[in-house]
Amino acid sequence: MCGVSAPIIGAQSQGQGLTLSDGREVCHCLETIGSRSQCFDVLQNAICKNLRFAPEVTPEIRPTGLQVVPDSMAAALLRVVSRLLDLSFLPNEVLLRFLSDCCLSLLSLLEQEQGVPDSAEKSEAVRGVCLAALSGVPRLLRLVLQSLHVSDLCEEEFSQLAQMLSYLLRQSQLRNHMLANAALLQHIIQDLTRYCQGEAQEQWLTDLLYCYSVTLSTHRGNLGIRDVY
Repeated sequence: MCGVSAPIIGAQSQGQGLTLSDGREVCHCLETIGSRSQCFDVLQNAICKNLRFAPEVTPEIRPTGLQVVPDSMAAALLRVVSRLLDLSFLPNEVLLRFLSDCCLSLLSLLEQEQGVPDSAEKSEAVRGVCLAALSGVPRLLRLVLQSLHVSDLCEEEFSQLAQMLSYLLRQSQLRNHMLANAALLQHIIQDLTRYCQGEAQEQWLTDLLYCYSVTLSTHRGNLGIRDVY
């Protein structure tokens, strides 16, 4: 997905799809570091700085020359941060933005791989990792939502973005986080609705508006579908 997914995640190998075995090894190695502060130091000042784009570098060039981050490694890093996180050790800005890229790319990849044979179990494992990170890492969900720009999407990508948002809205552990980002979420949905005007309303947009309305119905302002249009 050229607009939705941050261009950092790739499948382990062609035709292999989502795999977590190598990622579990990465996770295990990081967790064996005795000091939690040292583990975060490795994550923030070594791993993610060498994997994510440097701000001044074009998307085609990475500091390490690495073209993609394996999906299993991205999932493993999200899992490690979720397990190690506490009030004493919070992700710095570099790590937080890298985690946002990882999470968005994995969720986008999952939408693309729906219906792939024998992928259900692996997909659920990755979804669980993403949800744990989004619900547990401060500001992560907000960064993911801020990176969604409807105007940058291809027309066929609208439905994938809407389905991803609908999925997030249905997750009970994210309800408070989605409510806290209601204005940002509303802006994204308004853009999607505007780009789809003049055509018969697609089922994916109907589903998204319904999920949005149900989630926001508990908000004090009682925002609903009428606020989107």
